[in-house]
Formats: sequence, structure tokens, C-alpha cells
Amino acid sequence: MNNMNNPLFIYPEDVVLLERRSIRYAQALLQTIRATNGKLKHQGTTVAEYAAYKGIPEEEVRKRLA
Repeated sequence: MNNMNNPLFIYPEDVVLLERRSIRYAQALLQTIRATNGKLKHQGTTVAEYAAYKGIPEEEVRKRLA
């Protein structure tokens, strides 16, 4: 599988596309997810963490990001 179509991390721009929300909302959401998972500021949020936090299947998120 091509790794470009199967990202490990999710970025604010991805959240904007998935949820049709503002970039500032997306930044705050990812910050909240990082804090919930006990991560430091420089550590990224994975697609799996995002999907678990939002309560949606990881495969669905990956499909929409592809």
C-alpha cells in the first residue's frame, strides 16, 4: 500500500476537510486529543487517536483522507 495514501498522523488541514470546520477549531481539537493522550506539544496526533476520540472507525477516516 502506498504510504502517501495511508498517513500515520492527522493534521489540522485534514480535520478541516473531514469536519468542514475552521482551521482554528481543528488546531484546538488536535491539541485536546494530544492532551487527552498525555502527549507533549511536539508529538503528533495519529489517525487512530483521532478516530478513537471522535468515536468513528479508523478505516472510514483513512478512506476519506485518501
